Amino acid sequence: MKCKFLNDTDTEHGLLSPNHQELTKTRVRKHAVTLLDRVEHFFPAGTILDHPHAYKFVNFGMATPADDECAAACTPLTPSQRAALETDYRAASLGIHDAEDLKLFGAGVIAGYEKLPNGQTAYLPGPNWEKWNAEQKAAKAKTDSEL
Repeated sequence: MKCKFLNDTDTEHGLLSPNHQELTKTRVRKHAVTLLDRVEHFFPAGTILDHPHAYKFVNFGMATPADDECAAACTPLTPSQRAALETDYRAASLGIHDAEDLKLFGAGVIAGYEKLPNGQTAYLPGPNWEKWNAEQKAAKAKTDSEL
């Protein structure tokens, strides 16, 4: 049974079989609390994983079926339900949990967050950022002119 990961997917390297370890890549990131460098292991987006529980990754929104056996084992969902599940998983993997930010992410307005040098967090613009930003400025200008 095979699935194909939609996003870079973190994993615990030591718990994987040698065959699955070969599919992973590593990256060094700073720990959010200690700020020390740490090595993370992940399956890159597009990796096809042959695993008896591959359908679970699909059911979580992390992957798509890569063979008929996996597709048959998955929870039946409509294409729009599947797309929403995948979008929700992607948002959660980027740390987006706020209801308003989830709407912005789903609409393609934001692509996630970035940490600013002053310690604050800002939106990473998505493909629809410019249009949304222009609409926000126009609405604010209209409100300001009505005052």
